[in-house]
Amino acid sequence: MAQNQIVRGVQTNILQTARGPGVVYRGTLVAIREGDVVILRSNGWRTATTKLRMNQFANQFCDGAFSIYQHKGEWYVQNNARNETEVFFDGIQISIAKREGL
Repeated sequence: MAQNQIVRGVQTNILQTARGPGVVYRGTLVAIREGDVVILRSNGWRTATTKLRMNQFANQFCDGAFSIYQHKGEWYVQNNARNETEVFFDGIQISIAKREGL
């Protein structure tokens, strides 16, 4: 189910830095976009709300180029721009530029 809400909520702040937009949730920079690269961090807080903030960020600032989902306790990043899936880890960098030939 796609998340269509804008990034908002308790303890959530949207940043507009020289590097690009970012979202801070409860003191953790959970997502920041630097050109065609997005960096995601949970800071060990792998909660439904952290995942929700990352997905809201993807929809609001990256045109839904990626999504985070959980399967059997493990988090995954579905890169829709590149048609790839990988296991989530703190500090993961996602290229949201489309691959050549797609």
